[in-house]
Amino acid sequence: MFELVDYERLLQNLPSEIKEAEVNAELHTKFSVGVSEGKVISTEASSLTEIFVRASGESTGYAYTQSLEEPARDVILRGYENGSCSNTGKRDIINTRDRAYSGNGPEDSSNENMETLRDTAVALENEILRSESDVAKATVKISAATVGMHVLNSKGVKVSYSYPVYEAETVVMAQRGRKEYNASCLTTSTAIDGLDKGFIVNRIKESLENQYDIRSFQSGYYSAVLSSRVVVNIMTTLWQLFSGVKYMEGSSALCGRLGEKIGADVLNISDTPVHPKTGYIYPFDCEGSRGKDQKLVSGGRLEGLMHNLKTSWELGVEATGNAGRRALLSGAVSTDILVIPKNIYIEPGEKNLDELLQNMEEGIYITDSYDIFHSINIGSGDFNIPCRGVMIKKGRKEYAVTALNICGNILDLFNNIEEIGKDINLEPIIMLKSYCIGGPSIRLKKLQVNGK
Repeated sequence: MFELVDYERLLQNLPSEIKEAEVNAELHTKFSVGVSEGKVISTEASSLTEIFVRASGESTGYAYTQSLEEPARDVILRGYENGSCSNTGKRDIINTRDRAYSGNGPEDSSNENMETLRDTAVALENEILRSESDVAKATVKISAATVGMHVLNSKGVKVSYSYPVYEAETVVMAQRGRKEYNASCLTTSTAIDGLDKGFIVNRIKESLENQYDIRSFQSGYYSAVLSSRVVVNIMTTLWQLFSGVKYMEGSSALCGRLGEKIGADVLNISDTPVHPKTGYIYPFDCEGSRGKDQKLVSGGRLEGLMHNLKTSWELGVEATGNAGRRALLSGAVSTDILVIPKNIYIEPGEKNLDELLQNMEEGIYITDSYDIFHSINIGSGDFNIPCRGVMIKKGRKEYAVTALNICGNILDLFNNIEEIGKDINLEPIIMLKSYCIGGPSIRLKKLQVNGK
């Protein structure tokens, strides 16, 4: 971990024109080994330091740097000057020590060597090749990373946390007859031996099987099961419904519905700093607020929202540790404070996927979906999502269908949930893994599915 001594010293003795200031620093280091046909095909190493500053006089300004060599005074003054020349008059709230995260995390880091990463990748590749005879090529990349977070401000907040995380990223190409098929899987853990090889192999195998034997499809309303992959894809955009910012702006389909039923009794949605299905940990947010376990939806009822300091103050509730700067899949650097999840997920049920399909008896199993960022309207809740699936008859998979769209409104989908599976997975989102999205498979009473 790096030191922020100069920033800390300056925050205790700010220039007279600056009334308060805050520094949020993040460190991401990563090295990885890629393997195919039992041989190393790539090695990568990267390190990124990001420092976000906000400084207030009459209004708040922001500054950003990736250089630890740039003088702390210059960065903070640049933030102040950016605010002083702004005509918005906006003044941000910064945390106080009594409201902030109260402990420092372990100064830990990943220490696996390249040989361990290579051996893990080779072992996983071999398991995939043994499990599926149609696989012509598999590429496995195992990564070891360290994530470090710091928040300091002029009101005495000083918190830090550093932890290791491991990733297994798998891409395969299978061939059946003259046709090629592709499948992929990403999973993470806090330990290299915690990477679930069985989960990866099964997901790859099922993904390939769901693409074979494609036939025609007739549009209509069907009983349906959404795979956990599809649920995660939908939630990747849908989490914005629970943003305190969207709620205040009136741009969420849930506006004005706190405390009301929005879905079936079996629907529960949570956001938490730590979850056993992912290696990513969020003990506090970029304002230093403690990350809290919270139920957003309980028994189908909207119970809570995600907040940063500003939205919690304006709505008269406690901050939930959801301040962030990367709302969606964007490489752009945002210095303003947004609201983002930590580990947000639909809570699992007790049935496995086969049981959901058997209970449906006849309908469609939606296996994969696409274009998730342009196919859901957060303000209205309407969606039109490109996808593919498998037809189910007598509880068994019959044949694949493709070039489909599932359509409707998300509140109708929530209310049509009949059963929720136990096959939950959480996937990291955003280039720097600022949050994770999770969900299990879900059985629906009915769903509009259109095909060509």
